[in-house]
Amino acid sequence: MESPSARRRRSPPPPNGASSGRLQPSSDRISALADDMILLILARLGSVRAAARTGLLSRRWLGLWTRLADLAFRADAADKIEAALARFSAAASAVASSIRISFPVTPREPSPLLRAAALLSPAELVLVLREEPRQAYGGAVVLPCFHRAASIEVDAGLHIIRPPPAGEFPALESLSLAGNVAGLGALLGRCPRLRVLAVTFRGVDPDSLDAELAALEPAAARGLELSLFGVHFDTRHRHGVDAARFHRLLCTAARLSPQKLRFTHDFALDMEAAAHLPCFHRATSIELDVGLLRISPPPSGDFPVLENLSIAGNIVDLRTLLGRCPRLRILGVVFRGVLHLRALKAALKALEAAAAALGLTLSLLGVDSRSTDNLYAPGFRDLLRAMARISVQKLVFTHHFDSPIEANLPCFQRAMSIELDLENVYFTALLDGEFSALEGLSISEGCSIVDLSTLLSRCPRLRVLKVAMASGDVTVHSASVQDLHVHSNTECHTIDIVTPKLKKLEMEISAGSGSELSVSISAPMVEKVSWKRRYTTSAVMFGFWRLECASLESGQELDTCDPRVHTLCLHISCILSGRLGSRPILAKETEKLLITNFSVLDLRLCTCGHIFGALVLRILGMERIRAATEKLKIVIQPSCPPRRACSGNCPCANPKNWRRQSISLPCLDELEIDGLTGEDHEIDFLGVISKCSPMLKRVTVKLACTFGDCSTKIYNCFVAYPSVNCHVYSSSGNLVEQASG
Repeated sequence: MESPSARRRRSPPPPNGASSGRLQPSSDRISALADDMILLILARLGSVRAAARTGLLSRRWLGLWTRLADLAFRADAADKIEAALARFSAAASAVASSIRISFPVTPREPSPLLRAAALLSPAELVLVLREEPRQAYGGAVVLPCFHRAASIEVDAGLHIIRPPPAGEFPALESLSLAGNVAGLGALLGRCPRLRVLAVTFRGVDPDSLDAELAALEPAAARGLELSLFGVHFDTRHRHGVDAARFHRLLCTAARLSPQKLRFTHDFALDMEAAAHLPCFHRATSIELDVGLLRISPPPSGDFPVLENLSIAGNIVDLRTLLGRCPRLRILGVVFRGVLHLRALKAALKALEAAAAALGLTLSLLGVDSRSTDNLYAPGFRDLLRAMARISVQKLVFTHHFDSPIEANLPCFQRAMSIELDLENVYFTALLDGEFSALEGLSISEGCSIVDLSTLLSRCPRLRVLKVAMASGDVTVHSASVQDLHVHSNTECHTIDIVTPKLKKLEMEISAGSGSELSVSISAPMVEKVSWKRRYTTSAVMFGFWRLECASLESGQELDTCDPRVHTLCLHISCILSGRLGSRPILAKETEKLLITNFSVLDLRLCTCGHIFGALVLRILGMERIRAATEKLKIVIQPSCPPRRACSGNCPCANPKNWRRQSISLPCLDELEIDGLTGEDHEIDFLGVISKCSPMLKRVTVKLACTFGDCSTKIYNCFVAYPSVNCHVYSSSGNLVEQASG
């Protein structure tokens, strides 16, 4: 007899012709959705590239991305963005609600991309050129007319932004520009409905800026709301900006009545000069960095709506300034260029009193006392105690002593971030207390904390630790650290790291070879590693060759940012003089690396004209490297001293039979060599690699400045392997075509 529970578990059979409702293996319910629903899913991806890739999963999704109304491009190349915009323009509904583009600054001008975007008549446009380090000052970005756009935001980095030669923006109500803005008056005259403007002048010549502001003032007087006014001068204009011009700019900015003011620069104004801060009656936020300039409050007047103030420089009479900000809630302050210790102590005392009386949140307290006269050990300790009494979220302290001093490190209970850029300072003891809120700690190389282990035990929430070790040992034990940066220029003997939550490790050390360095690292969750070791003693690899530096990087290849891709880089040079060694140390050194499953081997060779084929093959012959290497990159560095031909019995050619060696490289599919001169031993090396690499698919060779007619020999090394795609480039980067026939 069937039990009641069994009857309850049994489901009734479905009606004839109806599905049971269970997902069958071959069913695709998502693709069965209506187009509008699928477009909502694609829009949630937030990227046109990601949306286009869904076409690889199902034909039903193929091409649907061209019907998106909101287009977002992130970190895509300019030519790919233009091609995608052309696909949208060719679609039946070639009108976009919004277009958002963000990509790295490249030598190619982005103006054609903007013209392609204008064809889609978006109601909203956002263009951001993300700055790269040391990016050269760019060309011009000509802003075309967007007839339907009600909102436009363009951050052109250091590019010049110019208005179109003709045409209007009839629907534009909100405009945000950042860059080397030119012709602003002409642009504003073509925006009849413009109500809100945000502008940041970056990299503008001071004289040109005066002309732009003269055109902006009448528009502000007619009721144009200036939500942001920002100015950033770089080092090119340090001789064109003095205290008088700076004060005039501030007064002009006050007449514009912006809601937010941001004024910064990359150089220090004359610390003997002074300027008054004028009143900004409508500003709710002010960010002002005046370098070493003495800045004082206005003779009269208040800042009635100011809520957020960040000010850096030689600040005079901070108490009076804060007393004129009745609605101030958040304050960040950096004291810089204060000449007298007494004045600096008084400023800190006034800040402590004002913060307590007004209930301020101190987001930043910075003290740069390098310009302060007669600051010795007692005064330094007084400054530390004064800063510890102030409840601050971020603390930055900078001072460089000529001779060593000792001090006690006080406790900063509410600080979430601490940066100590100190020179010749030794914290010999920790005062009582716990750094209960600290999440980030950065300690410069010239600053030493004797009991770092105890300090870490008092930081239960520490996530990021950047420390430059002054002693010879690296010991970090922390249950909370997830991002660890360790740098040491002194001889390191022991590395002891226990960090169960660590995800990112960057370490640069100096140590001797062999067994002189003891390494113990326990980090089971680490994902990204950057390890660099410089050898302070002669690290002989294979008799003739010396290992100068070894590094391991995660996700450093140009075509990937995947942290799972690891690159082992070895800097190797030949021994020009002295006694040759015989210790093969490379195998022992790779055992000390935290990650050993590297797939890219990068060799930087200083050969001075010697044969390198035998060396590379011996490295590739190591089991751990041989089985894992998928890409081999060799850079033959210019010889110093000048290259010379080695003798017939030179040890660089050992073993003598290296040209006949057979090493199985089962995973190698890419070879890249930079600096070949076309000598016979180099061609022989290519021949050995071609025979040992059954999976080889791509070979790229860049020739040195001086080379003979060797491109044909290089191409011939791979003629017998049709699956190998070989390209040879000259030193200037031009492709050297393969000779026909």
